[in-house]
Amino acid sequence: MKKLALKESVTHGETLFPFQIYEVALANGVRESHLHWHPEMEIIYVQSGVLVCQADFCQYELQAGEILLIPKGQLHNFLQVGHHDTKAWAIVFDVQFLSTALVERGYLQYIEPIQLETMCFQQHIPKGGAGHEYLSYHLEVMIQSYLNQPLAYELEIKSHLLLFLMQLFRYKYTKRQPQIDVTKQKKIKTIKAVIHYIEQHYQESLTLEQLAKIANYSEFHFSRFFKQETGMTCVEYMNNYRLEQALQALLRQTRPITDIASEHGFENVSYFIKCFKRKYQQTPAQFRKQYFAGQKRRII
Repeated sequence: MKKLALKESVTHGETLFPFQIYEVALANGVRESHLHWHPEMEIIYVQSGVLVCQADFCQYELQAGEILLIPKGQLHNFLQVGHHDTKAWAIVFDVQFLSTALVERGYLQYIEPIQLETMCFQQHIPKGGAGHEYLSYHLEVMIQSYLNQPLAYELEIKSHLLLFLMQLFRYKYTKRQPQIDVTKQKKIKTIKAVIHYIEQHYQESLTLEQLAKIANYSEFHFSRFFKQETGMTCVEYMNNYRLEQALQALLRQTRPITDIASEHGFENVSYFIKCFKRKYQQTPAQFRKQYFAGQKRRII
């Protein structure tokens, strides 16, 4: 089971089965994921703990059993609050997955408006909300089917995903797409452009001046803008993204930590270790040792 990669360039599922479920496990001191987006729709289902999700600059605090719907292209990230170990599932799929070779009334009335973005969903579905027991049931079946992959699991998943969407329509969690807020869309477009640049060049030495030019702001106004819209400074975002990529390298490679630090945008290894410990509550060496010790125990 893959942990959530949280990067726009990740391919979710396969060409012939564009559906994937990820476990979102924020524990052991990990308190947030980086801001990201992707062209697929996403359903967040919290199993335990508390998960705060920021979606297009709106913040939702999700308790166990609650559901959040994230439309394609929406900026979002996850935060853990309190001292609870949070476990949640991210169900990511291309809406086209639900289309059929035969164009029929159900597709035209319900699926096509979602694809064309003329129809949208109420984002937050609280536990106890209308039809929640049915919605959570379909999610649980999809998760178990995906994890165990019994014969014809693809058909089971697709049928329950259609039933999940049917319940959203039946319990009136749908609405016509509101008029576009041009100012908000411009801000989102700017943030996406900056994030995309960081993700493509995070291994290089990046300056605030470079990023401000992409946003067409002065350095001072860009710093204020980024913090106001994302809740973190641009340097914090950059460091978080670099740390997440470096962490994956620590798990896959046995190369020296100094090499991994420099290859992930940290010119000073002491600063890398300091940032890593602040985010993950242990040094890179401790993290790697703990991980490989766990792997060895599983093998034995």
